Formats: sequence, structure tokens, C-alpha cells
Amino acid sequence: MKCRLILLAGVSMGISKVCPASTPEAWAEYQEDVRAASEALIDDIVLKPEVYVDPFGSESFGMAIIHGFDRSTLAEVVYITVCDKSTGNMEISGEIPCSGLGWWGGSRGRKHGSE
Repeated sequence: MKCRLILLAGVSMGISKVCPASTPEAWAEYQEDVRAASEALIDDIVLKPEVYVDPFGSESFGMAIIHGFDRSTLAEVVYITVCDKSTGNMEISGEIPCSGLGWWGGSRGRKHGSE
């Protein structure tokens, strides 16, 4: 099943331009910035979020995958966040239900609390 992402929100989290970053410390700081901004975007919609940050992203974008449970339905969901490295603007995908991801491992198909 092909999931189509709908970019919903652009939020500037004050992430500085990191394209020229090359030191391990600069990349670690950038990864933490992407993590924090991603967590802020999903705070009101995902329970027990797990944030997986792409360590370096692409040339232009930082990315993260957020896995957790929808606050209203308790269904297992995934979101993707994208950070424009030059502006710091963050965007989030639409909800991707894990039930539609046949390749998704782990607790696929479970609801929060029904382990």
C-alpha cells in the first residue's frame, strides 16, 4: 500500500543552518535539535513517541520518523518530520497508520495498553 504524505505544518524551531557542519559535536547538536523540534510537533497527537533521527539527513533536509500511539484512538501510528537545513522550518507528514505498513515490525497492529 502506498502512503502519500501530506505536509501539514511549517514550524520554525530556531534550528540554525547546519549544512557546513562537519564536526561530530555539530552533528550531535543538530540531531538533538531535530529530535526536540519533532517532539514539539507531535506532543499533542502521539502517546509514547519514539523519535528516530536520520543522523545526517540529505544535503538540504534533516528527517525523523516518529512512532507511537494516536492520542484519540490509541492506534499505532507513524509520522515523518522534515527540517529545512537552510531555514530551520519544520514540517510534519500526515498520520501513517501502521496497519497499512506490512513491512513495519515490532508491535504492529497493537493498541496502546493492549500488550
